Amino acid sequence: PDGKRMVSWSNDQSIRIWEAEEDQVTCVAIAEEVNCVVAFPDGRRFVTVDGEGKLKVLDTEMREIIHEWNGDSHTIWHVTVSPDGTLIATASTSDVGTIMKIWEAESGRLVTHPFETGGAVMSVAFSPDGKKIATGDFLGNIAIFDVEIGSLILGPTTAHKSFVYCIVWSLDGSELFSASTDTIIRKWDTESGLAIGEPLEGHTGWVSLLAISPDGKRLCSASLDKTMRFWDTESGQALGDPLELEEEVKAMTFSPNGEFIASAGWEEKLSLWRVPWWDGDLGQVSV
Repeated sequence: PDGKRMVSWSNDQSIRIWEAEEDQVTCVAIAEEVNCVVAFPDGRRFVTVDGEGKLKVLDTEMREIIHEWNGDSHTIWHVTVSPDGTLIATASTSDVGTIMKIWEAESGRLVTHPFETGGAVMSVAFSPDGKKIATGDFLGNIAIFDVEIGSLILGPTTAHKSFVYCIVWSLDGSELFSASTDTIIRKWDTESGLAIGEPLEGHTGWVSLLAISPDGKRLCSASLDKTMRFWDTESGQALGDPLELEEEVKAMTFSPNGEFIASAGWEEKLSLWRVPWWDGDLGQVSV
């Protein structure tokens, strides 16, 4: 949250902590490959999920695993942390579809009974108040569930013609953005489930990642067409020219002050870019 540190993970079975001011890198070895790594809001802890369904919470200050538990006998493909850092949600694929589980971050205890979400879930996101959780699935649907009891609140709503690869909430929780393999991005009213405005179009490949700026006014999207694009969240208008990349982006995030966006791909490279509205110069500032 202070913008002084970045954390990356790789299939080389390591998590690396990058200290921006000191130009130092700390490597934390893990015993197995992980499917995903997600940061807690405090920026100090991270949760990892391996191929055996085990969850581990890493403290980057102590440089060690502080909690771990078996999350599911099926492969967990998606994990997310609640805005207050007290809950962890996992989505695993079973013979009957996707099973969602909500865990206490400190104890690993299940908060509510596991609940089915229907089709195979491709993306999961807590609402800003932590009371709801949204999903996007491979059939192009989005849905919203109550976190405490696991009941369906909204949907499933047909959002896209194909997989919903990523979903993010607006900062006030009134809107939801979805991105899909159909190459477009859409905005939804989270109370009515109705689409807001026209689709955001411009990508020529699957849209796999979305990130909202810290002030909530801008949206960044990444696609398999090897570009990142920036959008005004209110009007849906494109901001500046797309950022042309050498490879597909597999992860990205805004810096806490919104000046930079970090990205990483398959080429073992972590890049930092200055956003176009900061000073009109969309440039790579470090690798």
